[in-house]
Amino acid sequence: DGVAMEILYANHSMLVTVFKFFDVDGNGKISLQEFKTGIKLLNNRLPSDKQIKDPEELFHALDLDGTGSIELEEFTEVFRVL
Repeated sequence: DGVAMEILYANHSMLVTVFKFFDVDGNGKISLQEFKTGIKLLNNRLPSDKQIKDPEELFHALDLDGTGSIELEEFTEVFRVL
């Protein structure tokens, strides 16, 4: 179905953009420090009830293979199943 593929592509494109926001050094991986910095920037723009309270816990939940960094495949996989 062409519409479904368009939606998947648009979502993937958005996720790649978000991933690149976090991956400050552009090495294809989000480190814990990059993630915490990115969350801090996001939290500065969000009302307190919407802020991410424990970025470290979220980071470890996204680090599916437990390597201490989040690769693009892990990042997109988490959102694929939602």
